[in-house]
Amino acid sequence: MVAFNVYHFFAERIGPCYPLCFLLDLVQSNMPLYTRFIQVGRVVNIINGDDADKLAVVVEIIDQNRLLIEGAGVARQVIKTDYVAPTDIVVPNLPRAANSKFVKAAFEKSGAAEKFAQTPFGKKLAKSTLRGNLSDFQRHQAYELKRKRNAAVAKEFRPEAKAHKKSNPIKVVRK
Repeated sequence: MVAFNVYHFFAERIGPCYPLCFLLDLVQSNMPLYTRFIQVGRVVNIINGDDADKLAVVVEIIDQNRLLIEGAGVARQVIKTDYVAPTDIVVPNLPRAANSKFVKAAFEKSGAAEKFAQTPFGKKLAKSTLRGNLSDFQRHQAYELKRKRNAAVAKEFRPEAKAHKKSNPIKVVRK
């Protein structure tokens, strides 16, 4: 009801307020704005430190700034919340402070790594990892292939660009 009154307050004084209407629609629809809350069992991507770009599971929440995490290839450790990015994936039925054997089994059983690999961020991470591991010669080969592809695209579309340029000449007037 408060949101409705706020809208009418502004609408009477300054006319229709479209951005405000959009926000009111979100508030009134009860649509969750953020769903990746830190919780026990949440799969996180480590973004800083020695284990950067690895997946781990939140095993325990120590306080609002620190988490106990563990994962495949990640030792059990305390990490700051600023150093992790939560994903949409949750390992179900993971109890608080579960032992390492149980965490690893639950992580493998849930297929969290495969689910993450199918997300857009997982695909981007795999691509950047692949490009980061190229040798100097492989980078040169990729550069040459990209150059040839761009030349073929330019050759294909150049006549259209020239025809468009001739039909719509831009005259620059200088004083």
